[in-house]
Amino acid sequence: MSTAATEYSSIVICLAMQNFIGTYSCNISARRVGDRYSPMESMIVDGLGSMIGALLGSPYGTTIYIGHDVYKPMGATHGYSLLNGLLWLVFGLFGIHAVVDAILPHEIFGGVLVVIGFAMASQTIESVPKRWYPATLIGLAIMFSEFIVGGMSSPNMGMRFLASGHLFISLFYTFLLMMLTDRWFLAAAGVFIALFVFSFVGLIHAQKLSVEYDQHGGIKDQNAYFGQTSSGMPGWKFLVTYAVSAAFCAILHLFQRWGFVEAAEAEDYRILQLEAETKSEETVVHAAEHGAKVAEPMTTTRFG
Repeated sequence: MSTAATEYSSIVICLAMQNFIGTYSCNISARRVGDRYSPMESMIVDGLGSMIGALLGSPYGTTIYIGHDVYKPMGATHGYSLLNGLLWLVFGLFGIHAVVDAILPHEIFGGVLVVIGFAMASQTIESVPKRWYPATLIGLAIMFSEFIVGGMSSPNMGMRFLASGHLFISLFYTFLLMMLTDRWFLAAAGVFIALFVFSFVGLIHAQKLSVEYDQHGGIKDQNAYFGQTSSGMPGWKFLVTYAVSAAFCAILHLFQRWGFVEAAEAEDYRILQLEAETKSEETVVHAAEHGAKVAEPMTTTRFG
């Protein structure tokens, strides 16, 4: 495997996963306000757009705009996205970005991003049951590790391991804590196995994608500060931790089946999501039957 592949694979795969989840979550949020779109079509268009952009020299991936369920009640339709695209086209063709960057300090854009981040975090918290608040907040906190390490050059070993592959770690840890909260131990064991595999190949807790061994056949271990002598992957520490945790969860699952451990939560998030979508659709149908004005989908040709 080439040097570029080993060094950037974890970043590329994480970003691809982030775009995948972002596109799917946008489809789910659109359903909450009565608009149903095909996730498959959305992801195909995203992928084709990213490929065309890459061939033309763009380093950015294409993805769906976030905030459908917020913008639609404000009167926005598909013209919102069209106007955004036209503005970006004009800005790019005439070099307006450079003018704006020279006039406005970067702190202004940082403040806007912070506000958007808080709004998205608030929406995330509101969309999950209260018992999952700790898991969600921990998942959000993990995302800050990359900024702490990159922006402040933190020498903390744990923070550096957490920042390496932070997107995958945040996703896995959040889902893992949700399953443990609801006592779905078999699902938790599966997450630990996935963490074991990702850690083994260097997708998480490592600087690069690699598996290297010393002269005795043992897996090389990273030093505390990711120095030049580091092999690029975390060694046996995380592997043993995840393997033992998976075995422990499997044992708890057996005890649960034998009646020694309290049964898992009967409430399934997929059922909750389906009920929420059904309720939203029933509300739209009920409003239409009684002559109430139903919000126009964002796919119409009217500018909002």
